[in-house]
Amino acid sequence: MTRRGRNLIILGAIVVGFGPPIAWWLYKRARFASVDELVAARFKPRAGCPEATFGKGSYAVRCDRCYDGELGPGTPEVLMLCEKYEGTTQVQRVPAPAVRYLLGLWLPPGVKVDDAWIARWRGHDDVAVAMRTSDGGTAVVWKDLPSASDIEARERALAESLGK
Repeated sequence: MTRRGRNLIILGAIVVGFGPPIAWWLYKRARFASVDELVAARFKPRAGCPEATFGKGSYAVRCDRCYDGELGPGTPEVLMLCEKYEGTTQVQRVPAPAVRYLLGLWLPPGVKVDDAWIARWRGHDDVAVAMRTSDGGTAVVWKDLPSASDIEARERALAESLGK
């Protein structure tokens, strides 16, 4: 084999080995950047989340960044950026945690929803959590990797389901 052929094989191995992780990192970075821009434009930072954990144990959904906003005129909401631990995977023989990033919206107790409304949201394939919170509010958390367009689409869907 010639030196050029060997170099092409090595280059191909590098692209195949490092290409997908780098592409995934760039994809996540772009999506999170759009979320940061939307949050800065439309939401105000909040000291704590209305409900920090949904579920129990290590596989619970944990929300650590929350922002106050409005779902519509006179309808407050809290945008929740959450994580869910999904186990451990092997990356080049080293254990690494697998974490899914989630997007949630919380509605205060003043927004009237019934149990049937919560059950309809819970029935969606892309919803991880739909429940009443300990303070009487309501939370819906989606499974998607959040982006600005996802947040706006989820807000529209939630507002439409409330008749707003």
